[in-house]
Amino acid sequence: MPVLERTHNLKGGRAMSSPGPGEEVVISGFSGAFAGSSNIQELLDNLQNKVDMTKMPLRWDYYHPDIPPTGGNMKTDLKRFDAGFFGWHERLANNSDPLIRLAVEKAVEAVMDAGLHPEDLQAQRCGVFVGACFSESESDAYYINMQPEFPLIGYIRNQIAHRISYYLKLKGPSFSADTACSSSSSVFEIAFSAIRSGAVDSAIVAGVNVNINPRVTLQFSWMGPLSKDATSRPFDKNNNGYVRAETASALLLQKYGDAKRIYGHTIYSKANTDGHKEQGITYPSLESQKLLLEEFYEDCGVSLDQLGYMEAHGTGTAIGDPVECGAIDEAITKHRKRPLLIGSVKSNIGHAEGASGMGALAKVILALETGVIPPNINFTEPNPKIPALIEGRLQVVVEPTQLPTDYTCISSFGFGGSNCHTLLRRNSKTKINGGMPADNIPRLVCVSGRETESVNELLQLFRDNKLDVEYVRLLHDIFRKNIQSHLYRGYSITTKSGELHRQLGYLKKCTSLHLAFGEFTNWYDVNTKLMQLSPFADSMQRCQNYLSKKVNLSDFTDISRSHKYQVIGNVIVQIGIIDLFKAIKLKLNKNYGYCYGELLAMYVEGKLIREQVLDCAIFLNNLLNSHETLSNGTEEPRLTNGDRFTNGNSYYKTYAERLDAALKNNKVLSRYMSSNNVTVQGVPFWAPLYL
Repeated sequence: MPVLERTHNLKGGRAMSSPGPGEEVVISGFSGAFAGSSNIQELLDNLQNKVDMTKMPLRWDYYHPDIPPTGGNMKTDLKRFDAGFFGWHERLANNSDPLIRLAVEKAVEAVMDAGLHPEDLQAQRCGVFVGACFSESESDAYYINMQPEFPLIGYIRNQIAHRISYYLKLKGPSFSADTACSSSSSVFEIAFSAIRSGAVDSAIVAGVNVNINPRVTLQFSWMGPLSKDATSRPFDKNNNGYVRAETASALLLQKYGDAKRIYGHTIYSKANTDGHKEQGITYPSLESQKLLLEEFYEDCGVSLDQLGYMEAHGTGTAIGDPVECGAIDEAITKHRKRPLLIGSVKSNIGHAEGASGMGALAKVILALETGVIPPNINFTEPNPKIPALIEGRLQVVVEPTQLPTDYTCISSFGFGGSNCHTLLRRNSKTKINGGMPADNIPRLVCVSGRETESVNELLQLFRDNKLDVEYVRLLHDIFRKNIQSHLYRGYSITTKSGELHRQLGYLKKCTSLHLAFGEFTNWYDVNTKLMQLSPFADSMQRCQNYLSKKVNLSDFTDISRSHKYQVIGNVIVQIGIIDLFKAIKLKLNKNYGYCYGELLAMYVEGKLIREQVLDCAIFLNNLLNSHETLSNGTEEPRLTNGDRFTNGNSYYKTYAERLDAALKNNKVLSRYMSSNNVTVQGVPFWAPLYL
């Protein structure tokens, strides 16, 4: 490459890999179904237990001696799809490609896994980038099983990405890409670059692949890359090809400052292409792969010795593994002080072709989360055509192994020449006490679902696992408002000692929430208990800052003297409760005020601000503590039950004005019961004059 051109590229790479604070690109949500694994947790269990997930039954009854006997298929029933949840017509759901349906499902799961409500990205610049090689069902729909319904919009591949954007109402770019086996890795690189360049603020990256047509597998077998005994052996002496597999997976990329959860930091992602090769278009290029790796680490400035693990493409083919490992050796391991740990998830789950990059990302994310690299399987003896393995510069991870550094990288190559490489860094934050709270305050966890089973499954997590307040917060954010078509709701009251109560049921129309403000006889105790809740404590601090200018706070906080501040204490505690309700977005349909509660009713309605309420409370408190007497020395009679008058809203002044009138009219108290109901209390002959 010419020096000037490389200088320009180097500057661009440095800029991409050097974000400012809060601008780092992170993986904040992840979901997926893989060979023999319905979700990420099941995948982790299978990887750690060295389960060969390529022994799943095929999706057809067709037999041919050249088709391997098993495959890396998902356990997903491709005929099942919740059309009602996504707002699809029944006929569209029954006449659409499984790739489209699976991509939409996993995209929504990834968004919610990031702690987002499905509407949170609505109208935002969120891009959708999907990697998929080809559809094994579209040819039948177009040419064989033709029906006058929805085949065009149900099978055309642009709909894989567009249906995600359509359902989530996103405004960023949306497209599907095909670079063969590197498709999902290629769109990850495009999404990363789009965020760093400012083209989008966030991105959904997905990869889907399903094997439902035996004729496609037969064509692959005749071309030569498939393992005849359906066993994937990357880097092994006895490798004889790969096992075709399925994957449906999606992730959410966000900027660090926007993310609620972080699986890993994306340091850099880069791609190149082989171009012309003497050996043919399907033959991998050692030179192109080597060049990509050399430029990659020069761009991002990460030392080669900082790499802890590489998730290689590792298909287990006769040509692919030696070429890939040769490029790694030339570009990386010959320049390191210690061996580089490598592996390939294809030994465990097979090769999902266009979606294979998502399986690699899933394994690496699990390694970053747990700190342990899942082991390769089917590796017994190094491939003699890979000198770096024989000489020890590369080491295949065959047992669960501690991740030696915070950096892991992923390589992905597509036949035809599209090469990708991505570098991730572990999130440096560690949970304090494993997420367990320091207090033992019960947590209310509210969730919803399409069926009671889904609600119970979410709540069961708190019975089976330790209480994690960060996870509780994510659930609060997700379910803070209704999710369309979720018909059931449930809640759990949980402490770190265990679940106290659980309830769930069918979602009915919400009943009105009415709140009455009045007088606490134990306001001091209520305050002490609620101070453990930060929104309440913050509200109390704001009240204290104002009261410190007007009240002797040493008397106020002394429980033996707290009775002297009965009104002020009641008012500020209820202000704190109101602010707490606002913090959790609890909406009141109606509110009522009695006794001191008229001040709080006006505070809720916005007719008095905090400082005005506190001024009123101070005056009332001083008034009740004083002993006003008539000239003959007898105590003024009080209207113990109050004389109640009602009239229209326009007749009354604001509470503050009435209070001011009371000061001028020999201590008359007015009480705001509701918008057209006020109680006046004081000397009997003054009350009529006040009205």
